[in-house]
Amino acid sequence: MAQGVTNTTTMATCGHFMLGSETVFVNGGGVSRVDKDTTVAGGIIIAGGGSDSVYCEDYIVSNFGDLIGSHGLPPHDAPTTTGSTNVYSGEI
Repeated sequence: MAQGVTNTTTMATCGHFMLGSETVFVNGGGVSRVDKDTTVAGGIIIAGGGSDSVYCEDYIVSNFGDLIGSHGLPPHDAPTTTGSTNVYSGEI
């Protein structure tokens, strides 16, 4: 199933915006990458998803539902990414 690509215009389910690429964009926001990008509060996108076939700058592209590491004040665990409603990576 196709999953919406995460970028700097999307938020984690905890409400923090995501960070992403400064050179590759989707819907006006930098593409977020697994094991590279974080929320604005510092939680890195971790294992648990990402595209199975699409890369951005040598990192797997983050998709809707990827897990995010502990971050914020107070710290909170395991929120997930949200994603684009019209740009997808992976299976269609």
